[in-house]
Amino acid sequence: MGAGRTLIYAFPMSSGAGQSETSPNGSLAGASVHTALPVTDIRRATSFFREKLGLVPDSETESTAFYQAREGQVALFVSSGHPSGEHTQIGWVVSDIEATVAGLRASGVVFDDYNYPDFKTVDGIATFGPNRFAWFRDTEGNVHSLAQFG
Repeated sequence: MGAGRTLIYAFPMSSGAGQSETSPNGSLAGASVHTALPVTDIRRATSFFREKLGLVPDSETESTAFYQAREGQVALFVSSGHPSGEHTQIGWVVSDIEATVAGLRASGVVFDDYNYPDFKTVDGIATFGPNRFAWFRDTEGNVHSLAQFG
């Protein structure tokens, strides 16, 4: 995180949201997941999440925004650090990747294309056996993936 910044997570949850089960041995196998993404401009980032991804924060301050997904949470926090842009920081599991890619493209999201011998996207979507993936970046350089598991 940025120089001297500390982020304390306080996710306001709706009834039953985010409730997970952990095993008696402390395993995380039954836990739900959240992610925190660094942003340099919280207004620009929340605008992207609202206008491009269709997400409205559950709560926000001058330096944070919290979103509730179906089975997890996303936090944006102001930081002087920057994501590397070299790997996925957050993944979204969808039931129809073509429709989701088309809908997000219609909102102005630009998907990454790859063309490697063992890794190629077609119309922004890569297929690995029964599983399909697509990647895009938000305004802050965080890499998002969409996944449809076969």
